[in-house]
Amino acid sequence: YSRDAVAALRDGPAERYAQALSNLGTHLSAVGRVNEAGEAFAEALDLYRKVGSDTERLASVQYNLAVLNLDRGSAADAEPLLRQAISALAEGHSTAYPASIVALGDALVSLGKREEGKAAYREAIELLRSRQATGTRVYAYGCQRLGVASASENDYVGASHYFRQAVNANTDAVRNAAGFLERRGLERLRSARGVDPYNALLQLVFSGSADPQVGWESTLAW
Repeated sequence: YSRDAVAALRDGPAERYAQALSNLGTHLSAVGRVNEAGEAFAEALDLYRKVGSDTERLASVQYNLAVLNLDRGSAADAEPLLRQAISALAEGHSTAYPASIVALGDALVSLGKREEGKAAYREAIELLRSRQATGTRVYAYGCQRLGVASASENDYVGASHYFRQAVNANTDAVRNAAGFLERRGLERLRSARGVDPYNALLQLVFSGSADPQVGWESTLAW
């Protein structure tokens, strides 16, 4: 994707142009050009609102822009976008619905609203259980985030419970990270550093650092 290629669609159907902007935002975000990605998502969102686009597409852009804001440390900007996406998706069965609830939990925790954040994580976890979707990445991530929130309150028993729930999701990413940890023999290091081994594994998964070429030491923390 390039801005020039997307710009060529500007005079065509507005919804098609908005979709191209959304795709561009996803691409730019993936390559680390977060400010440009934010601009593309914001423009797509504005267009979708103007043309009265279908709920799923609108909510998808709201979610993507919110997650980008979270990555940029702008939880206050992310929260209303996520609440809008959740409200729009509440009547359906979109996979974006539980993902948006988990992201809202992240925003709330970042804003110091830890109890509300934990409630959001629990809501998403229970929803995914009811859908028999406990083998999904969003379920594992929601459990891990609830574990981290519990640990921050010195509830290490609760934290360890949720870390194990995440590991038991058995997603490919968790299995791959587990193999990486085993190959690197990090168990003794984790024990020596007082870090929960399950959370160490999960941090590697969700930071994208389960790779021998990526430094792992920064991930071994709460």
